[in-house]
Amino acid sequence: MHLRPVSLVLFIVAGLVTTTWRKGLQYVDPGATAWDEYDGPCDVRTSGHVDVGRRGVYTVTYSAADRSGNVAIAYRKVVVR
Repeated sequence: MHLRPVSLVLFIVAGLVTTTWRKGLQYVDPGATAWDEYDGPCDVRTSGHVDVGRRGVYTVTYSAADRSGNVAIAYRKVVVR
């Protein structure tokens, strides 16, 4: 059996992690990238919806896992005004 040291998946969230957006303007999320020290780049899943037609606070969630199953999650808060 080969054991590998536990590593963490590192997230880089593009842009601001909290942003204010004007109601009615199209929102395009700048995204995020994830990196693992052993596996290199990891696929990032994005979930959440920003309803630009309604004022409110919305959360976009990014998640990624390396080949060993280590999971990391990052968030972006979007305030629509």
